[in-house]
Amino acid sequence: DNEDIEPYLEKLRKIDLKSIEVTVSGLNAVQTINTMSLDASGVGTLFTQTNITSSNSTFTPQVDGAKLTKAGENLKTDRKLTLTISGTVSGPMAYNVHLVFTTNVVAGALD
Repeated sequence: DNEDIEPYLEKLRKIDLKSIEVTVSGLNAVQTINTMSLDASGVGTLFTQTNITSSNSTFTPQVDGAKLTKAGENLKTDRKLTLTISGTVSGPMAYNVHLVFTTNVVAGALD
């Protein structure tokens, strides 16, 4: 909860998620993420990407528009969206995943 924005949350009319950009950092030249899936609670799998390496570690996956719409609706209604990443890798490794959602937010007049 954020006290600064709490009074404005009721003004939100729509959260329209347009796309996702994914950046994976920390992979070396011989490491491969064989598969990576991003699931949103109450929505399902947003995308599955294969063969992610250090040379193609930033990408914009194809996501079903209906699932992005549902994720935005859930985010507006629940004020949260739980995301889970799963997949397989070529061997032991540690890496970070950074997600950027391109979003349009529609709100009513602010008092």
